[in-house]
Amino acid sequence: MCARRVAIVSAAYTPKPGSSRVRQTFKEMIVESAYKALKDAKMHPREIQAVAYGYHGEGISEYGGLGPTISDALGISPAPTFMSTANCTSSSVSFQMGHQMVASGEYDIVLCGGFEKMTDHFNYAEYIGSSTECEYDYFLGISHTDAFALATAEYFQKFGYAGREADVLATFGRQMRIYAQNTPTATRYGQPIPSLEVLKNSEACGSMLAWGEASGCAILVAEHLAHKYTDKPVFVRGCAYTGVSHYFGTRFHNPTLHHPGLPKDVGMAVSANSIACAEIAYKKAGITAKDIDVAQVYDLLGAGLIQMESMGICGKGQAGDFVLEGGIALDGQLPLNTDGGNIGRGHASGCDGILHITELFRQLRGESDNQVKGARIGVSQNLGGYAAHNSVIVLSND
Repeated sequence: MCARRVAIVSAAYTPKPGSSRVRQTFKEMIVESAYKALKDAKMHPREIQAVAYGYHGEGISEYGGLGPTISDALGISPAPTFMSTANCTSSSVSFQMGHQMVASGEYDIVLCGGFEKMTDHFNYAEYIGSSTECEYDYFLGISHTDAFALATAEYFQKFGYAGREADVLATFGRQMRIYAQNTPTATRYGQPIPSLEVLKNSEACGSMLAWGEASGCAILVAEHLAHKYTDKPVFVRGCAYTGVSHYFGTRFHNPTLHHPGLPKDVGMAVSANSIACAEIAYKKAGITAKDIDVAQVYDLLGAGLIQMESMGICGKGQAGDFVLEGGIALDGQLPLNTDGGNIGRGHASGCDGILHITELFRQLRGESDNQVKGARIGVSQNLGGYAAHNSVIVLSND
C-alpha cells in the first residue's frame, strides 16, 4: 500500500490534439503544456523535484534517451526525468509512475505527462503500426489497428447487433462530436454536428480517431501541499497497470494470464486484461463500477464498447444498446468522454492518458465545458496496442 495520498493540483495540454504541429518540436510542445500547468498552479519550475514522461516509443520520435533532454528543456536540471514507452498508454503509465514517486515519499512534487510527434519523419505510420508482437503479426501484414476492426466485427456478431452496427458506431461518434463542439481545447471544437445518416456513410461510421500531435501534463503533490497550489485538489484514489502479450492469438487462449474470476468466454470482443485491470484499480480505490460518476475510455471503432463492459459500466454485450439509448450522453446514465474523446477531442498516442486525466480533473473541480452535475468520482481507462497494455486510474474530489 502507498504511504500517503497524492493530489493533482494542475493539468493542461496543448490545444487540438487531433491536429498537426509542424512548426513545433516535441521539446517546444512539452514546454508549452508544462508551463501552462505550472502557471495555473502558480508554481515555479524549480519546485518540480522530478518528472515522469511518456511517448509512444523511440521509433516514433527517432530520438533516444529523452529524459535529460526533457529536464533541460523545462529548465529544471539536474532534476531527473523518468521515461515510459507503452504505446497509447504511455502517459497513463507515467502518471502512475509519478503517483508512486510521490506516494512513496521519495518526492513531494512531480510533473508527469506525455507527448506525441508524428510530422518530424516519414516512417511514422510504419513505426506506430509495429505496436504488436511483430514476428507473429506485423511482419506478416497485420497491425494492432487491424485488431480493433476484428474486435469490432466480432463484438457485433457475437452479441446480436447484426444490421445495427452502423447505428451504434455513428451514435457513439456523434455524441463525441457533441461533446467536442463545446470543448475549446478539442480538435472538433465549434464544428457542425453531422446527422446520423451522414456519419453512417462516413469512414468507420464516424468512429475513427482524429490523429494528431500534442503534449499534456499533470502536477502531482503530496496531500499536505495540495492547498498551497489550489483550492480544489483532485485526489488519486487508486490505479492499476496490467500487461499481456501483444499477440492476438492470446485473446482466445492465454495460459500465462492469471487473475481470479476472469471469464472463460474470451476472444477479441472480451478483454480479459482490461477486466483484470479495472478490478485491481477498483479494489485499491475502494469503489465499484456503480460509484463512477464520469468516465474516460479509449474509443476507436468498437473499443469503447468493449472497455465499457470491461469496466463494469454495462453487462456483457450490452454496451451497444447502452449507447443507442443515450447512456453516454451528458444526461445519460454515465456520461463518457465528455471532452469528445479520441474521436472529437483528438488522439495523440503518447499523451492520451493525460488527456483523460485533464478532463476528469476539470470535471471533479466543476470546471468542465460539459459538466456532470455533482461529479465526485471519475475513472480513466486507457489501453495500448490491442489491449496489451491496460491502465485504470480512479480519481475523486474528496
